[in-house]
Amino acid sequence: MRKFCGKKDNHIVAAASTTEKVLRVNLTNHRNKDAAASVGRAVAQRSIAAGISAVHFNRPKGNRFHGKLRMLIDNMRDAGLPLH
Repeated sequence: MRKFCGKKDNHIVAAASTTEKVLRVNLTNHRNKDAAASVGRAVAQRSIAAGISAVHFNRPKGNRFHGKLRMLIDNMRDAGLPLH
């Protein structure tokens, strides 16, 4: 499950998971790149609705985003959530 915390109150303002019935209906596998893509789209839509203007992902120096994390991030960006 992916979640985002607000900076001031440090509380969860948007979350999505493959265990949710809405997302689970269209997935054949809950642990592959397609599942990560659908979670990314759902989190982006919910974040925008909650008033989050942008998201920043921290990654260890020298490492790159790949695999399921890359699918999640790319689909969040495609859904209209600016990523920094």
